[in-house]
Amino acid sequence: MIDVASQRFLALAAFAILAAGSGRANTVLTFQDISIPGNTDSPAFFTYSNSGFTLTATDPSTGLQSGFQAHGSNSIFYAGAVGVAAFAPASGPDNQIELQQSSGGAFSIFSIDLARNFAFDPAPSVTFVGTKVGGGTVTQTFTVTTAAGVSAFQTFSFSGFTNLETLTWGQPVVSSGMHQFTNVNLAATTAAIPEPGTWLLFASALSGLAGYRCRRKF
Repeated sequence: MIDVASQRFLALAAFAILAAGSGRANTVLTFQDISIPGNTDSPAFFTYSNSGFTLTATDPSTGLQSGFQAHGSNSIFYAGAVGVAAFAPASGPDNQIELQQSSGGAFSIFSIDLARNFAFDPAPSVTFVGTKVGGGTVTQTFTVTTAAGVSAFQTFSFSGFTNLETLTWGQPVVSSGMHQFTNVNLAATTAAIPEPGTWLLFASALSGLAGYRCRRKF
């Protein structure tokens, strides 16, 4: 039977393994990979996938995909970086944008850059809803505050948007203020595989335990 000191030693070793193997690698979706002829505006596209994440947009009045367009540096919509905008509905309700891991796994989102879709559009307010793994939601609203006529992104930080199944937000009618987005900073929340150094740490812990037990015998 393992004595109390040995149990504590093993517990510390297990904690070291878990701590070393739980790191995350952030992903930033910049949309630089989208083909934009002449760096103006891309053709319409309906699904975007990169780095294990997928974006879609749906018209809730029809259930059909509404699509996106990306704006390059020669576009009249350009706001300082390649941005993506979901197409607006002809009338309400808002078209719904959804972001999720392509595998269906959990993820966290930390920040996003938002801008008016066109410099003279009304300033958009965008409400994000994260659906948590196991139930429950978290909600946060960001309002673009750049002056009318200024084409520039602003960075907004999320609070508590961790362990999500999906993230959704709306694109309203043009008169309500369309937005574009870029630099989506997020990460999958699955545990990382421990590196070789971590296994070496565990092996050292076991060796130490064996030496400890031998000393107790003699």
